[in-house]
Amino acid sequence: MVRFLDHMAHGHRLLLSATFALCSIYFITFYSPPVVASPIHAELPRQSFNSQWHLGAHQNQGLLVDNVPNWVTPIAYDLPDKVPSSELADGVYYLLIDEQSKVTADGSLTQFNHYATKAMTPKGLEAVSQISITFDPAYQKIIFHKMNVIRDGAVIDKKADSEFNLQQVESGQRLIYDASKTASWFLHDIRVGDIVDYQYSIVGTNPVYQGIYSDSRRLQWDVPVHQQFLRIIWGKKQPLNFSVNNTEMKFTQTQLGNEIDYQLMLKDMPVSKYYSDAASWFHPYASAYWSEMDSWQQVREWAQALFAPQIDQNQAIQELVNQFRSADTQAEQIMLALNFVQQDIRYLGIEIGANSHLPAKASDTLAKRYGDCKDKSVLLIALLRGLGIQASPVLVNTKEGKILQDSLPRASAFNHMIVKVSLDNKFYWLDPTLLNQNVALPVVFQPNYGFALVVGDNTQQLELMDSAASGSLVEFHEVYDFTQGVHGEGSLHVTTTYQGEQGTRIRGRLADIGLQSLSDNYQNYYKNSFNDLEVATPMSVSQNTETGTTIFKEHYVIKQPWIKADNGSFGLSVYESQVSPYISMPESHGPRMLSLSHPITLSGDIKLKLLDQKWTFDKEVLNETNPFFDFNYKVTFDDSINELTLAYHYQSKVDRVEANEVDQYVAALRNVADVGSFGLVDYGTAYSTTASDNDFIDDLDTDSRILLSYVFCFFIGTSFCLVSWLREKAPADDAQFYPVSTTKMSVMIFMTLGVYIYYWCYKNWQYIRTLEQSSIWPRARAFFNVVWYFPLFAKLKANNDAREQPKKLISETTAISLFVVYVIVSITYSMRDDFYVDVLILIITFLPLALYINRINDKAGAAYQHNSRWRLRHLVIGLCVLPLYLVSIASTIGLSSQDEVIEGQQLWSRDITFLRQHQLISEQELPVLFYSHHWLNNQVEGNGFSATKVFSYWTENGKFISYSVAIADIKDITTELNEQKDQLSTIMIEPLQGEAFRLVVSNSKNKDSQFVEQLTALWKTSQNE
Repeated sequence: MVRFLDHMAHGHRLLLSATFALCSIYFITFYSPPVVASPIHAELPRQSFNSQWHLGAHQNQGLLVDNVPNWVTPIAYDLPDKVPSSELADGVYYLLIDEQSKVTADGSLTQFNHYATKAMTPKGLEAVSQISITFDPAYQKIIFHKMNVIRDGAVIDKKADSEFNLQQVESGQRLIYDASKTASWFLHDIRVGDIVDYQYSIVGTNPVYQGIYSDSRRLQWDVPVHQQFLRIIWGKKQPLNFSVNNTEMKFTQTQLGNEIDYQLMLKDMPVSKYYSDAASWFHPYASAYWSEMDSWQQVREWAQALFAPQIDQNQAIQELVNQFRSADTQAEQIMLALNFVQQDIRYLGIEIGANSHLPAKASDTLAKRYGDCKDKSVLLIALLRGLGIQASPVLVNTKEGKILQDSLPRASAFNHMIVKVSLDNKFYWLDPTLLNQNVALPVVFQPNYGFALVVGDNTQQLELMDSAASGSLVEFHEVYDFTQGVHGEGSLHVTTTYQGEQGTRIRGRLADIGLQSLSDNYQNYYKNSFNDLEVATPMSVSQNTETGTTIFKEHYVIKQPWIKADNGSFGLSVYESQVSPYISMPESHGPRMLSLSHPITLSGDIKLKLLDQKWTFDKEVLNETNPFFDFNYKVTFDDSINELTLAYHYQSKVDRVEANEVDQYVAALRNVADVGSFGLVDYGTAYSTTASDNDFIDDLDTDSRILLSYVFCFFIGTSFCLVSWLREKAPADDAQFYPVSTTKMSVMIFMTLGVYIYYWCYKNWQYIRTLEQSSIWPRARAFFNVVWYFPLFAKLKANNDAREQPKKLISETTAISLFVVYVIVSITYSMRDDFYVDVLILIITFLPLALYINRINDKAGAAYQHNSRWRLRHLVIGLCVLPLYLVSIASTIGLSSQDEVIEGQQLWSRDITFLRQHQLISEQELPVLFYSHHWLNNQVEGNGFSATKVFSYWTENGKFISYSVAIADIKDITTELNEQKDQLSTIMIEPLQGEAFRLVVSNSKNKDSQFVEQLTALWKTSQNE
């Protein structure tokens, strides 16, 4: 309570201390001597990239320099009237994106690109001064046309003032390698405000598409683009199909002889917001797609021509087929073939040129023992067909497959290949690139990539891959054993069963990092709750191939599961980890589609076995049903075995949340937001209880009720005072500054713990602003009144100097002296116990200013009389603050609890009598040292020691509980001294017989160390005797 009053009275000192700290840093920095660096003599020549690239040195590598083709429509960028600076990113403004393509009758493709970007900030220089173009020299070449910088209206050719580098594209991170290269230019002398304008063409297309043309372009970005131009000159006879999404804009169409000219011009498209948690297939931005294919059947025919010849047979394949036939059933044969391709054929993609889509022959893949998705799929199909099992290639898109049916048919719509297997009128979607699927066919995980194109003889449309086998099932059981009480050890047994996708995932993780690392990761998770948790039995893993389940078992010991609190109680919390990730709030806000894991079922429970201590728990049941998921949560307690059970069940319903359903989904998540953790509180006695938020008021003791009642009354009282003050109208008067009786001012400063001075300063600065017609902020100057003390004094002095008959005002020297004293007292407040001195210095500092203001005003005036009048609200303020002063005074004189360790002789006789009546000390003794953490009454709780005994006591639910032991009968004393200021330290007393108990003492003035030293000295003396 005393500390509370100190903080109230000294809040403004924090500002003063911060001001002094900043000034100190300034002077130290300004006056520190400069650091002199040793000279460095560079003798090695500097290297640079090729600056002669524009002279044709790289023609053999696919880089040429030539004029813009004649068929290109010149598009000049323009500058907008107003730059959308607030929407820019990385200091770059994109003025123009101009992309024009020409497709000839034989399918030859030339793509012209024209970009203009402006560096708006120093950060923007990094982006606009470097140009990078990626291409595949196996079938493409770059023709560079222009590289200009526009500075203050002047055009500067930068081809000869730049450096060039050509390097292989970094690949292999996903074990896919191709021949792509990145051509990079580094422009010299680029400045803020420069516009970089460059043009180039890429000639050629991947031969795997056999001249079949399709492409797409995003038309809306998360940064502003001033102007966009998209053009396609179409020279083929068959029509080109277009799809423009999320915009009203359409391509124009013009006949140019045997060609058709398609154009789309856009200006200042709205910025499209990026959502980090949106589904991968959610594209709210404007975009355009075009393709000469008009059906998925045409795509299938294209793919079939590529794949069918590669599904060959040879002796090596036949030998494997014969080996797999040894299995009893075709289902087992399928899994043998699948596991062989998954595990024995390593993943590696050599995707040079046509290899991007053309698979290797099955026999080649088997011979090399490596391949990418299409190579492995072709081999698996060859093996299955050799076994007489129907199998077909399947094209999928792992990112956008869920919306593939809404897009134009095109060969470039897919990025992955798997296999569809038919057996006994059932279909299985098998991915040969997955690992760790050593389970039976009926329970094997089958990925769901949305819509797929089966490359079969009769395929005409996409097929939905929806399958129950694409989901997961997780069951978990956690059993905590806390039956040894708050001073004993605990244990934790965990059993988790994974099936489906989660089973495949966890087996993969186990294979990647090993059992020990996985065990360490799991242990570290639980150590977040119990930092002294240790492994009791090594983690074990078992697998059932028939059910497809993988079971992990963990066993830990928890040395000290209960954590002590300042009030002497013990607490712990347990956390649920399996369901929580699926009911957590989305990261972003706004209209976007969310992707949900589906189908997935999560079921489990957390059991807590407790010491028999008359625990009471409210039964909780939460059932949440909505269009997205079903969730059930139940809390039950079996008092016959003292076992608390938290049961969870989650069942997904859909794989997505539509953009217009996000609010409904978030509302559903809020309904289940508070079930991820559960806390227990134990007071370490035979009558321990739990803390329940629902029974908060009912569980409050008398002292807490008193405090709550006081807080409530304080709030009502201050609210009344505020309303009364706001409704009161000040009289019209020509008073100067803010006159008020010095008696009232002094009393109000004292009653409000110094807060009144802010109001007084505010009224004076408000008068000055009106008088001088200035734009100062009175509230700020009142809040920082210490900083503005001298300016206020200066205003009063100037007022006095302008008078023909000056009034009495303290001198500058006196004002400085008062201020210095006030600062010194403020800085040293932490070294003293009371706050009265600080309030007194505050009155002494500002009272001379108030006296002068009163002298220059008529005390009979309306303003002085109005401001000095005592009102009901002042009495209410006094009544609100009076209890704080009474408690502080009682603590200071020893009438009530003190917030530090005290000597026993400082206790009042009634407290000594209390300790003797409860046999905590003998009749002839006084406590040596004593401490009570109670805010008022030493008889509610306390601990200490006399020359012969150590004791601790408290009151719980109206019952008095105490521990005491002769110092000579103590087995051990352990201490935990708290290094943080004004906190509690703990001393654990372990008797030779009986239950251990603890003492808590304040570390104020380091008296906790004194307490421990004297108690330890008495104990050691008794042991020697």
